[in-house]
Amino acid sequence: MCQYDFYFTYGTDEQYPYRGGWTKVVVFQDIPEELHDEIKEIGKARLLACSLFDLYHPNPYHKNLLNCADIYYEDEFVKTTMYEDDDNLGAGEQEKICCGRVVS
Repeated sequence: MCQYDFYFTYGTDEQYPYRGGWTKVVVFQDIPEELHDEIKEIGKARLLACSLFDLYHPNPYHKNLLNCADIYYEDEFVKTTMYEDDDNLGAGEQEKICCGRVVS
């Protein structure tokens, strides 16, 4: 099983669901190893993560724009001072949204 973590960060705009911090969206995918293509799967997982985020936090002004300041894949996020300091404008992780499918 593969797990992909994405971080949707917030600024100070009043339309954001939170001021500062981030929402972590976790996508689980049960992919047979022989079919696993990391780049392709990260792309699919990102689309799903964006859809999940938008489901909980739709943008009230622009339906085609996500209601956040930026999006990071985990490899990118861990290189930021937000990760190092566990802080973005005075807040850390505000919530976690998870989704996935596991085949038995």
